[in-house]
Amino acid sequence: MSPEPNPPNPVQFAAFKLRFRALRIDGTICLALFVIGGIVAGILLENRVGGRVAAFAVIIAAILTYEPWMVARYGGTFGHQRSNIRIVCKESGENLPIWRAAVRSLAKQLFGLPSFAFMFVTGNAQALHDLLAGSRVIIRDPVNAAEDDRFDPTPPVAGQPLAWTRRILVVLACNVALVMAYGVLIYLLGSPACLEQQECTASENLAMSIAGSVWFILAGIVTVLGLTGRLPGCCPSQPVVL
Repeated sequence: MSPEPNPPNPVQFAAFKLRFRALRIDGTICLALFVIGGIVAGILLENRVGGRVAAFAVIIAAILTYEPWMVARYGGTFGHQRSNIRIVCKESGENLPIWRAAVRSLAKQLFGLPSFAFMFVTGNAQALHDLLAGSRVIIRDPVNAAEDDRFDPTPPVAGQPLAWTRRILVVLACNVALVMAYGVLIYLLGSPACLEQQECTASENLAMSIAGSVWFILAGIVTVLGLTGRLPGCCPSQPVVL
């Protein structure tokens, strides 16, 4: 395989079904690598604890670097290629550099499926992990793509009110992202004894209380701005074209 050339214009964005198919394929590959690699390492290194730990570390490293390396080198993983989609830089249309591919992969693992909700309210059909990495997902080979493989992120027309369903979708997506960010923050702030046994120090309780208050305030602001049409993606005069 070799790096793909720039895609022809106009850009054709990939539908969610293709992206979800790629996610399933890559998830199966990573799971198979983990299970089979673990079994083989366990059999070959049965009496070597250090060897099993090293083999486990190599397997985890391979799983974590699989997507960033494939995206940076070939424009997509085996799942992406099988699903006829390609990940490129939003600005240039070239393959992502490795550090941006790593940011994208980490954000996708962190936010999960809710991240994809953003592709329905952004001008370039970008999921949350695409926004963070500055990437977009396009059809790799338009000739072999069916009509429903393409997604048209048509921005709202200025002056026309947006449907409540779209406003609610944007609010829900933003709040899910806030909840996940809050969960990560709590994990970073709390010690194992605090998180697992509820034996928290005074400083940990204070930090978590502040984090919870900030999350509650931000969730309220996002909800109010979204439902009143003043949040990006909810305002007809300011469509999200990121």
